[in-house]
Amino acid sequence: MMYKTKSKKRAWCKSIALIPVFIAAICVFSTKIIAQNDLNTLQTNESAGNPVTDNDRMITPGKGVSQELLTEYQTIVDKYFDKETKGNTNESVKLYWKSEYLSEEDWSQLYVIYVQMTDEQKEKQKITFSAGMVGDMSGQTYPPSKKRYDSWIKDQKYHIWIDGKKVDNSVLKSQKTTDFVYSFISSLTRSGKKDEFRVDLWTKTGYENLRQHFFEQPVSVSKLLEIEPDIKFLMEKDNEKYICLWTNPLSGWSLCTTYPAKQTDGVTLAYYMGTATSTPLSYHQNSK
Repeated sequence: MMYKTKSKKRAWCKSIALIPVFIAAICVFSTKIIAQNDLNTLQTNESAGNPVTDNDRMITPGKGVSQELLTEYQTIVDKYFDKETKGNTNESVKLYWKSEYLSEEDWSQLYVIYVQMTDEQKEKQKITFSAGMVGDMSGQTYPPSKKRYDSWIKDQKYHIWIDGKKVDNSVLKSQKTTDFVYSFISSLTRSGKKDEFRVDLWTKTGYENLRQHFFEQPVSVSKLLEIEPDIKFLMEKDNEKYICLWTNPLSGWSLCTTYPAKQTDGVTLAYYMGTATSTPLSYHQNSK
């Protein structure tokens, strides 16, 4: 009788000892299911064209976006858009805006979506972007002027990046304007540096590397948003040209006329003409 009691006690103790093992197995199995579900959700969102929500998500420029993201883009634009009227000819239209100042949240979201659009999708948008991390992908080069270059060396409100790397302003003394084929100036207000600017300079090698790889490899959103782009509001259009209101951190507002792109040696070039304007709403004020 005592033998049976001990046997039962041993069996009961073994059962107790197995409980943590059993619980651990359930936890591992559950974790795997949760992780797989998260992965499936992520893959579903990506296949549907929805960006991942963390700041370091990767996007592919020029790949194209889903109808869902196009709708999201239009919803944000509609917050600022006022109305559209006929222009002076049957083919032309004029566009009016409630405000030409986008909130940081709105322009960031629009820019991230815009960069992913195809050229065809971009052509249909009323608010567009230029330069920024994307640079000028047409292949045209624009060395900085000597006057502007010298001001970057002397004035500490300008912070210099060469081929994507931060350098001291004094580095420019040992180089010349013709060492750079492209430059872009953006605001550093978002970084807490009011009235200070980021100057991005690209050498021929750095510029070619940017052009060759930017549209071939994914880029993180956080990296993309390091450089604020210029924002353009469509003001008037017809079959021959587009007129946009263009905001730049240094020159302020200007009207930019874009003529139809033409193919030259296999490269599509857009032609621009810009004129300064004091206030955004002054463009249509006499015709409202």
